[in-house]
Order: sequence, then C-alpha cells, then structure tokens
Amino acid sequence: MIEPSGPHDPDGLVIAALLVACPSFAEPWRDHVAGPYGEIGPDIDSGVFAQHLVGLLEANRTNEFAAVFAAVERLLVDGDDGIRYLVAFGLIENVQNISSNRRDWAFAARFRE
Repeated sequence: MIEPSGPHDPDGLVIAALLVACPSFAEPWRDHVAGPYGEIGPDIDSGVFAQHLVGLLEANRTNEFAAVFAAVERLLVDGDDGIRYLVAFGLIENVQNISSNRRDWAFAARFRE
C-alpha cells in the first residue's frame, strides 16, 4: 500500500470508532489529550491506542477485543485510503511492534486470536 497524500484521518473517525469499541480507553485517551504532547495527530493517537491494547493483553483483559477488531475491520473495509493506511500502518503495525518489543513474537502472536 502506498501512503496517500494529505491527512490520513482529518475528522478523527478512527479514534472515535475505537473509543466506542473500547470503553476502557476513555481515561487513557483523556490523559493523552490533556498531556504535554504538543500537537496531537492521528499517527500518535493510534500509537497510544496500540499501547493500551497491548496493556490489556498483558493484563489478560481481552473482553473488548472482539468489538475493537470488528471496528478495525470496518475501518479497513469502509474507510478511505487515508484511514486504511492509518489503521494498517499506524495501529496494526504499532500493536505488532509494541507487543513484540515489550515481550516477544510469541506474545505478539496472541493478537491473531
């Protein structure tokens, strides 16, 4: 997939969908928005969500995963090129990198379930 030009998710549709699918992200999201990160953008936001998902898996709190990955699938199918790129390379790749770096590839593979 070639990175599309222009903003990837100017209307914040990805984070909006993920917040609905994953209510436990509401507080970390509020902390992120209020934090000292400067300008917040979709790439950073998706990385924050990826960290949250990895933390949930580490804590064996996967009850929201079905809804999260259903939302991810909807975004990949129904989203425009920018949204699909953000989900694939901003969210899914971050989940893979964060989980394999925190633990190992066997741990990262648990997201396949």
